[in-house]
Amino acid sequence: MSITSDAVGAYLVPNEIADAAVQPDSYLDVEGIVYPAYAWLRANRPVGLARLEGYDPVWLVSKYQDIVTVERRTDVFSVTQHQNTYNTRDSDAFMYSLTGGARPIDDLTHMDPPEHTEVRNEM
Repeated sequence: MSITSDAVGAYLVPNEIADAAVQPDSYLDVEGIVYPAYAWLRANRPVGLARLEGYDPVWLVSKYQDIVTVERRTDVFSVTQHQNTYNTRDSDAFMYSLTGGARPIDDLTHMDPPEHTEVRNEM
């Protein structure tokens, strides 16, 4: 599933909200920075696209039922299609160079079914 460039504007999250929601330093003041950002997202852009300088775009999903849908629809929202840790493009390139292009983090949260199910059943 892809979104046309014309429709992207409707999903874009303002940079100050995106920064507050995803940058690690924001979590030093969760109540003052992170909570207000997610309140804004839930009220104004419950599914939004953050585009921050030096990072790949990331989708922010802030309402419970939307999160459930994303988690259940691995055919559309695969964790294996893209790197799903929030690093700069340079950091991602470095990690992939170390692993020869393989998934740099190899745990259950970075797997889709059927691989996820097989590994989980082994535990």
